Amino acid sequence: MRANTRSVEATRLLLVVAHPALPLSHLDQHLVAAVADVPRATVRDLYATYEHDAFDPDAERRAVTRADEVVLLLAVHGRRAPRLARAWSDAVLDGSRYPEHAFGVVAHGGVEEPAVEPDAVQRLAFDPEVHRLRHLAHRAEMRWRGALVLRGSATPAIGPADVVQHVLAFLTGARETTSTTQREDRR
Repeated sequence: MRANTRSVEATRLLLVVAHPALPLSHLDQHLVAAVADVPRATVRDLYATYEHDAFDPDAERRAVTRADEVVLLLAVHGRRAPRLARAWSDAVLDGSRYPEHAFGVVAHGGVEEPAVEPDAVQRLAFDPEVHRLRHLAHRAEMRWRGALVLRGSATPAIGPADVVQHVLAFLTGARETTSTTQREDRR
């Protein structure tokens, strides 16, 4: 396998947005707008592009092959990805091979418990969904770039701009520590 010699500036990023109610999510709207300003980034909104959960797997595979890194942005409810996101990952990743590509996940779910420490966004793993996506990426021969899962996005400790900056750092690889997941300790 060939070593990846691309610079961060030359990396083509594909952000696949899978939020069934994007106009209602202020966080996702801010993230999509911010990523749209990132050089060599493409945003694909699955729910705006396709109706009734029917999508074109071949077109989606072509979009993946044109990118170097693919990140799936999810609104997770009930510890599961939206139906169209699951269908997309199954159809586009399962059975395909993208050995020169990387795959990651940014997910959030609105829960009541605070999700942030006073000075940093807390990174948590939704184990079942993240594990499923990591497994699919591995089977597709993609490098796993990590998962960033945010909870309780309506917290007063940080504002949307801070969350967006943290996610952009994860997406662009600006901070190595954001590519690792931490497990939530429930007591």
